[in-house]
Amino acid sequence: MPKTPMFRRYLRFFGPNPEQDVEDEFTFHLATKVDELIGQGMTRKAAEAEAAQAFGDIRKVRETCRQLQSRNDAQARRSDYLSGWGQDVVYGFRQLCRRWPTTLLAVLTLGIGVGAVGAVFGVIHAVVLRPLPFADPAGIVTVWSTREGRDDVVTPRNFDSWRRDTHSFRQLAALEQSTFTFSETGSSTQVTGGAITSNFFPVFGVAPELGRTFTAEDDTPPRQHLIVLSHRFWHDRFSGDPSVLGREIHLDREPYTVIGVMPASFDLRPNAEQFWVPLGLSGQEMNWTGGVLYVFGHLQPGVTLRQAQAEMNVQARVLEARYPEMNRGRTIRVGEFAADLIGDYRRQLFLLLAAVSSVFLIACANVANLLLARATGRTRELTIRAALGASRTRLLRQFLTESLLLGLAGAAAGVLFAYTGIRLARQLGGAAIPRLGEAGIDPTVLLILLGLAVCCALLSGTLPALRASRVDAQGALVQGGRSVAGLARDRTRNLYIAVEVGLALVLLAAAGLLIRSAIAAQNVHPGFEPAQVIAGRTSLPSTGYATAPQIVTAYERILETLAAQPGVRSAALTSKVPLSTSTLGLNLKPDVTSPPQANEASTEMQYVSPSYFATMQIPLVQGRVFSPQDRTGTAQVVIVNQTLAKRLWPGREAVGQQMRLPDLDPVSPLREVAGVVADVHENGLMVSPPAVVYLPIAQVPLNPWHWSEQSLYLVARTRTGTVAGPELLRSVLQQVDSELPLGDTLTMDQRLARSIASARFYSLVLTILGLFGLLLTAAGIYGVVAYFVSRQRAEIGIRMALGSTRSGVMLYVVRQGMQPVLSGIAAGVAASFLVSAILKAQLYGVATNDPLTLIAVAALLVAVASVACYLPARQASKIDPMIALRSE
Repeated sequence: MPKTPMFRRYLRFFGPNPEQDVEDEFTFHLATKVDELIGQGMTRKAAEAEAAQAFGDIRKVRETCRQLQSRNDAQARRSDYLSGWGQDVVYGFRQLCRRWPTTLLAVLTLGIGVGAVGAVFGVIHAVVLRPLPFADPAGIVTVWSTREGRDDVVTPRNFDSWRRDTHSFRQLAALEQSTFTFSETGSSTQVTGGAITSNFFPVFGVAPELGRTFTAEDDTPPRQHLIVLSHRFWHDRFSGDPSVLGREIHLDREPYTVIGVMPASFDLRPNAEQFWVPLGLSGQEMNWTGGVLYVFGHLQPGVTLRQAQAEMNVQARVLEARYPEMNRGRTIRVGEFAADLIGDYRRQLFLLLAAVSSVFLIACANVANLLLARATGRTRELTIRAALGASRTRLLRQFLTESLLLGLAGAAAGVLFAYTGIRLARQLGGAAIPRLGEAGIDPTVLLILLGLAVCCALLSGTLPALRASRVDAQGALVQGGRSVAGLARDRTRNLYIAVEVGLALVLLAAAGLLIRSAIAAQNVHPGFEPAQVIAGRTSLPSTGYATAPQIVTAYERILETLAAQPGVRSAALTSKVPLSTSTLGLNLKPDVTSPPQANEASTEMQYVSPSYFATMQIPLVQGRVFSPQDRTGTAQVVIVNQTLAKRLWPGREAVGQQMRLPDLDPVSPLREVAGVVADVHENGLMVSPPAVVYLPIAQVPLNPWHWSEQSLYLVARTRTGTVAGPELLRSVLQQVDSELPLGDTLTMDQRLARSIASARFYSLVLTILGLFGLLLTAAGIYGVVAYFVSRQRAEIGIRMALGSTRSGVMLYVVRQGMQPVLSGIAAGVAASFLVSAILKAQLYGVATNDPLTLIAVAALLVAVASVACYLPARQASKIDPMIALRSE
């Protein structure tokens, strides 16, 4: 029988060679057969021929044998690997259970870090990343008329010109958002709806779920009384009844016939229109000089956003020359519909993602420190395994398997944290952020969670695994598995601690700036006295209230009834209350007789009852307030606020000056300034007061009543101790006209709280994240210093035996632990300057590099780190030198 050459035995070290093995086996059997035949008396040549014939097709048998051998070898390798890996999994699971406190801490740390990232990513995925449910969402755009960098709604004349003269858009559609009075049996409510052109739904490429949408014939004046319901309105008001088609409902006391229902995917914004009616602009409405329309378009195939913008730039110059009275100083902006829908939430959400990523990195550093300490504590075990023949690869695989198990457990915990976080976000921001209601743990978010947890665990475990698998068996056995490396000499752990402290400082500094900003906003005087004041909005139908005198008379009757209610100290009417989301404030361009710079000014306009300033307690600065004698037929008067007075007549007396308001009335009379009142934060406490001109309601022409859907706010200041609720305003309306609706009813204190709710929300979220980061950092510092004390018992015992005092030992341990903390604080302060600059747009009344905030945060971190170091240092000071030396 031929022997296997020596060199081939050594080559087997690199793995089996199936082809050669088959060849050897085949040669062996052939030679045995030949020897047998020769022994029976045959010649070698005849014996070889006979043996070859007995084996049949030798080539085919060889090939079959090679395939079988290769398959068996591969199966054996897989079986060996799986068997070994299974042993690693079982052993790793037992190790994790055996050291369950460390395992539980690592899983919770991973869960918090991964869950925070998963929750914010889940929100971003739903709000920003997931495509809109339309056929071609990238081609849908919004078109704005802009002035001084601010987007504005569009006049009907401009919209008609855009639709007629431009070529970049496949379609241009318009929407006029309005408030309607929806009447049901025995009650009326105000509901937001939209009057739209017939091609509005085709722009988005969305078909109705039931019935049909509007045709071009429906969109011709006079406005057809047809209505298409949103999916939300259909379910809320009609319980999703499919027989709603053809039903007659009443809006503004007029019957409308339901012809269609849109699908749920079209309910993009929480406060969007709940139904749509045909726009059907009449010839008179086409001549309105005020902007009332939101314009949406769909780009032609192959046309880019930049090309469309270029064409609209030319169009803006053409319209400025054609209609200068409503286009002077205006430009046109074409924007992506998806980006405009989300608005500033995109930037805020990504800032939030950056913040939770910091918590995730702190968690990673903490887990790495835990695994590093645990791996060092297993030196004796690894030494014995290495001495018994375990290879470095096997030890490395064992550690990575344990890290993988840790990552899977962390992912499970992260899913729970992320689910809770997303539910909390939906409750807090669902009423304002578009598409937030769609956020959840879908397969994409689940995959991200799992990937983050496993990557974090594997990355955190790689360095400890590499260090642990590099075992010097002989040296370690001689030392009994003890490590003599001090904390100060362990640069890896110091780096982890410094990174944790730096990230925690950045988070806490950002939270501190936002908290100080919210406090500054809360301390801003709004310009009026909010206590005991409630305001709600109502509107008069056009039926029965068709002229300005009829409207004024009806509102004066409502005001008299409200003022006569028990507990009401003062009552008033206004077209807009401060801090409301109402769009009744109109931008006007006053035509002032004297200063030329006034021609460039724009204002907001409000029309109010004479008692408005007294009810809201807005201080009078000059002149007088309105009186009941300021009516049609008497001298036309206005009141301006301080901002407008300074802008129009700087250094001069405003009372007695005159102005025209041509946008208000085509035949605009001269109006005299009767008084100047203090500024009011109309649009938010964190927004500078705008310039405002006030008109008495009895001198308002008919056009503004139409623009505002004949709506006014009822304002009541109640006596001290009287709680004003919506029932008060509702009862007043019931007494005057039982079908008048009531909406947007809040106390002024509630409106103040809502105006800074966003600042409070982000400061709260960042504070929670900062505290998580601080907690994780403190736990990391404590764990490392405690581990250092446990590993340095002998050194500490020697120090104490040589005369070191207990306070000296404590100082030694604290100094060892605080060195990386101070390094992290220095790096964090530098990084916080960069991060706070990004937060500049979110801050109010506080500088981005506010030294007080940085000093307070740094002091907090030093205090927490000192406590984290003090506890193990106190334990170290209680070490008995003799016991410590004997145990070592």
